[in-house]
Amino acid sequence: MAIFSPIVGKYLYSFGRRNMCRWGMILVAVPFLGFFFNNYTTNSTLFITIFVMMRAIQGIGTSMVQTSLFSILTLTYPTQVNFVMACVETSAGIGLSLGPVMGTILYDFGGSEAPFLTFFVTCFAIGLIIKSLIPYFVDDILEDLSQDITRKPQYSELLTNKRILFACLCVFLAIFQYAFIDPILAEYVNSTFSLAPQTSGYFFLALGLGYLVSCVVSPMYLDYFSNMRVSIISCFLLGVFTMFYSSSYILAFLTPNMMVLALALFAAGVASSHLVITPMEEMIEVAKSSTDSESKILNDMCSGMYNMFFALGEIFGPMLGNLVFSFWGFPMICDALGIALMTFALVYFLACDFSLHKKH
Repeated sequence: MAIFSPIVGKYLYSFGRRNMCRWGMILVAVPFLGFFFNNYTTNSTLFITIFVMMRAIQGIGTSMVQTSLFSILTLTYPTQVNFVMACVETSAGIGLSLGPVMGTILYDFGGSEAPFLTFFVTCFAIGLIIKSLIPYFVDDILEDLSQDITRKPQYSELLTNKRILFACLCVFLAIFQYAFIDPILAEYVNSTFSLAPQTSGYFFLALGLGYLVSCVVSPMYLDYFSNMRVSIISCFLLGVFTMFYSSSYILAFLTPNMMVLALALFAAGVASSHLVITPMEEMIEVAKSSTDSESKILNDMCSGMYNMFFALGEIFGPMLGNLVFSFWGFPMICDALGIALMTFALVYFLACDFSLHKKH
């Protein structure tokens, strides 16, 4: 997904946004059928090979779906980008909550084959009909491109703009922080509070609940504030809340407390949602002003960059989380991550917000 999202964004306008979404959804569906048949594979090497191939195909399909959908939605509702992103993240949160539940029910009903077949049929059916559900005009935009656009924007041009780069890094850090803490939080909770694994799952619910509530409420006020400033403040607060996860070496008054941890996770979910919602509108607005263009290709490319940094956070978060946890304890990790987030927020402010107003 990290590799293909910018590629999809670059060629989205020529392939067709509706076509990309349809074929992407079909590519998401096909691996479920592969997983179904892989249940009958007896050779372990072949099993792993098929599994990795299916996941790679699914990643490509996901990059096609998400990049095209973000572009389609921001083109359809150009003045309500934050609202659109909040709706998308709310839907994603509901899906992530219901997915494991549905998977468990299907597994209990029909074994490991039932979830794979059910999701294959569902995703494939959506892939067949989704093109007809998307407004035609998102592809009719192509008719204007050859007349209005003399120079196509480049990723290098966008990523060298510090405001766009910092907005992308906000997405990366929001996902990185969650994915970094996720694999080690359960072990910390179990060992510190002597809770059963099933009970420790409620702490993850606090984080998801904060994220979901914020996604629903935030569109009511985000349009009244600067996207950049919301991102800066949210990143700083996320760093503060992260330090409250454990008994901090810096905040010496903190001791392990389940209520404090639950509240910190809820607050972190709220802060993270702002870091995921606001960057898209910031990227599109800055891209159009910096290139002095209203090209709709910029929506495609911003969607590609957004998904790339989102995926990079998902990759490096758990990878580094498990690695660092083997050397440092959970309190030191939370302190280090909190300081890193607050430092980034300060650098973001000095590099973009402060310097921008200094020029004026």
